[in-house]
Amino acid sequence: MNPQILIVILTYNHLDETIITLNCFKKQVYDNFKIVVVDNASTDVTCDFIKKFFPDITLIENNENHGWAKGNNIGIKYALENGADYVLLANNDLYFEDSSLLSKLVNNIIGFSEKDNVRIIGTKQFSFFDKEKLQSNGIFYFNNNQKMNEKVNTYRNNNKTEFSENFKKVDSIIGAFILIKSNLFCEIGLIDDDYFFTWEDTDFCYRAWKNGFVCLVDEDLKIYHKVSTSCKKKSAFTTYYLVRNQYLFLKKHKKTIPHPTYFFLNYYYKFFRKIIGILIFPSELYDSRFKVLKAAFNGFFDAVLLHKTGKGY
Repeated sequence: MNPQILIVILTYNHLDETIITLNCFKKQVYDNFKIVVVDNASTDVTCDFIKKFFPDITLIENNENHGWAKGNNIGIKYALENGADYVLLANNDLYFEDSSLLSKLVNNIIGFSEKDNVRIIGTKQFSFFDKEKLQSNGIFYFNNNQKMNEKVNTYRNNNKTEFSENFKKVDSIIGAFILIKSNLFCEIGLIDDDYFFTWEDTDFCYRAWKNGFVCLVDEDLKIYHKVSTSCKKKSAFTTYYLVRNQYLFLKKHKKTIPHPTYFFLNYYYKFFRKIIGILIFPSELYDSRFKVLKAAFNGFFDAVLLHKTGKGY
């Protein structure tokens, strides 16, 4: 029998998008997977609909919105308790056409030797609305500066394992679609819910690298992602957590990042650039300029002065 995959799908409203995602997984030809939906206290009819029309799916209903990290941890714990070999974290706003996607992902990891230490793998992610627009091909901390990438993640830089050309070693994989070998959670722990929203996937992958494990993207595989349906991009909510959590990440890992002072200075520089961008380009914002500015400064002060973690907005 093939290894068991437990797919954790975190939901918060947006039933129409959840249905599309569930149907994509239902069409998979892989013969050993289960789906658990972890609902973060949706206010629409998401839970009632899943109970009625997807009775074979396990539904865990939270009594409050725990955020991305803690919400997924609830699903991960369920997967580990039920003996899953792999955990696939998936957002509820995905679409993919390849019915053998799960089979290919698992076969990829099985195909690596133990010494390769591959525990995390993802795919290319394209825009749902513009199928030719690449959203992510894995994350590097400094997308356009290879020298700085080598300095911030020396673990990846020092890993000399060669993989076939369709596999790319990356600092992190966006948590919207990421396959993780279950034993990795025993090695490095669960997702850090201090972040609540954003940077928790980056933190998790960094901890994997730090413990000698490898994160890869298979550039031959792809999914489509709507992005920020529950939390609008450039909204006050998203701005707060992006500002706060980047600092939390640097603070948490400053002992293992060479020249941390430089990266903290870079953080301050990017923060003030963000403030200028909010002031100059208010038309790009989802919320009012005042609301987004307030969220940015709150995120900054909560991180730098108050050291606030978890849910903060």
